[in-house]
Amino acid sequence: LLWLVVPKITCDVFRQTSLESMPDLAVPTGPVDVYVGTDFLATTLLPNVAPGGNFSLGLGVDQSIKVVRNTGFKETTTGMMSSTSQLRHEATVEAANQLSREIRLEVQETLPLVDSNEIKLKLESCEPQWEPVNEKPGVYRWILRVPAGESRRATLAYSIEMPAKLELVGGNRREE
Repeated sequence: LLWLVVPKITCDVFRQTSLESMPDLAVPTGPVDVYVGTDFLATTLLPNVAPGGNFSLGLGVDQSIKVVRNTGFKETTTGMMSSTSQLRHEATVEAANQLSREIRLEVQETLPLVDSNEIKLKLESCEPQWEPVNEKPGVYRWILRVPAGESRRATLAYSIEMPAKLELVGGNRREE
């Protein structure tokens, strides 16, 4: 099982699993009841899967994992003739595991995409280290192992430097 959260969008934590069908048996589409031991977990829909194929199965929201995302923002301007604005963003994500076992939580976070030579994005700090999500430009993920009854934290700080005469689409403060 893997737990997935994208706290910039929602703090709901979604359970999912990756499975492989048997080498000589296709999996037809249709509903399936999922149990962990004798405990009912969810009803979901199986996709069509070829023999030996891999697929992911969404298992709904897990209310036992609580996630909070806090952000900070500071804008400074330097220079007189050709002034530069620096927009410093901070984000902290804290996950608390109220289950009776350790979980593997994937926390996805985004950085703005910069397509101008006048605008520079600088990653200042990231703890623990993260990795890019290859199929999604600007999206990164932390994989946190959160023991039963404990919490883990991930932090990020980045800045955007640009001429003060420019403004980002939607305003310089892009997050609430």
